[in-house]
Amino acid sequence: MDFKIIDKNKIKILELNTKRIDASNANNFKEALIEASKNSPSIVLDLSKADFLDSSALSALLSVHKILQNKNKNLYIIGLNNKLIKILEITELTNILNIYNGIDDIITIKEQNG
Repeated sequence: MDFKIIDKNKIKILELNTKRIDASNANNFKEALIEASKNSPSIVLDLSKADFLDSSALSALLSVHKILQNKNKNLYIIGLNNKLIKILEITELTNILNIYNGIDDIITIKEQNG
């Protein structure tokens, strides 16, 4: 799994450099998210370079969301293209996951909440 972790305004961003997240790499995807969330109250997942998520990728996202939620941490998702948004809408994951337009939206929310 090709990714890098960036720190911006004390927020960890996992920037994925993979176009497809599917059964062949979903487990590595999940492990990367969990690892990136260590020692941080939240993690931002940037999917701007992704163009495909299959059911195993969606399962990994939901699983990590629940794991972090149980630890009072947050998973934020940014950079979704219209195709990925549609997939998340059809599966109703837009009602569960924290989806934002970009990192600036998350920074603003965190500043407002102190």
